[in-house]
Amino acid sequence: MRHNDVGYLPAPAPERRKRGRPKRYGEKYPLKRLFDESGLMQTLESPVYGEAGVLLRVCSRDLLWRPVGILVRFVAVSHPSRGRLILMTTDLALAPLDVIRLYGYRFKIEVSFKSALHVVGAFLYHFWMRDMTPITRKAKDQYLHRKPAAYRDAVRRKLAAYHRFIQLGLIAQGIL
Repeated sequence: MRHNDVGYLPAPAPERRKRGRPKRYGEKYPLKRLFDESGLMQTLESPVYGEAGVLLRVCSRDLLWRPVGILVRFVAVSHPSRGRLILMTTDLALAPLDVIRLYGYRFKIEVSFKSALHVVGAFLYHFWMRDMTPITRKAKDQYLHRKPAAYRDAVRRKLAAYHRFIQLGLIAQGIL
């Protein structure tokens, strides 16, 4: 999140219903204010792999976020050596500690994908068949439901080969 992003408190329910659509967004809530509310900050041990004995200051708040228009859980994390960070999730059932743990796994996953792409070549397979009807660059779909059953089976076979190629590439990466 950027340092100047804002969330919105839910609008209070009106005493009396007026004409038009009811307000959805209430008061603006600057996200950097999460770090200022020391009464809401908790001190927790870091759940990130490789960080033993590191204490984090954490605060979470559920706010409406305009780009998605729904409630989002914002988690403000103050790390003693890495500084401040605001994480967000649409899963309101996640505890702040779980959000931080999942964010820590993100980097392992990104390194795995980069290694699978550049070292092993697991995603370098080109999806094409001789019998496939050419489509323009602008076209997004092939409308397989309009094609004959034999053509659909050939596409299914090709997709299965594509999945096997990726699985074998990831198995090779694991062996390496």
